[in-house]
Amino acid sequence: GRAEICRIERLAVEGTAGVVVTQHVIDCGARPFEPSGLTVAPFGDQLPNCVRGQFVFDPARIKLHLSPNQHGGKYIKGDKLKVELANEPALPANVLDFYLANPHLIPEEWEKKAVFFWGTVYRGSSGYLYVRGLYLCGGGWYSVYYRLDCDWGGFDPAALRAS
Repeated sequence: GRAEICRIERLAVEGTAGVVVTQHVIDCGARPFEPSGLTVAPFGDQLPNCVRGQFVFDPARIKLHLSPNQHGGKYIKGDKLKVELANEPALPANVLDFYLANPHLIPEEWEKKAVFFWGTVYRGSSGYLYVRGLYLCGGGWYSVYYRLDCDWGGFDPAALRAS
């Protein structure tokens, strides 16, 4: 019932020297962590094109996305942003959970942002929809969550699978 993060090791031989390469595989089909008061929303509330299945972690396969309505000091309501992201390969909260378990892998350029993982939408006990994000505060990385009916600005990018 929770996200599973697997480490796969393989031996690659280059000439006479062996090199051990560690691959991280994230099961994006597993149920992600549910913070207190939040549960994963029903299928109908999820983005239709979010990333599912096995995701081999590679920082080059992750990009940050801002809506044109998040540039230049502008804000967009999360409900409208969800519609704009419907056809994007949004990464689920399983990837956020992986980063929390491996903060040394979080890119430096994320340090002044709250990076959101729209591939998993949550419902709160009050009925509102939420998306979880990753945020640096006081020298540590934390999971935060925003309501979809709030304003999302230029420091709130969505994490997408890069093609």
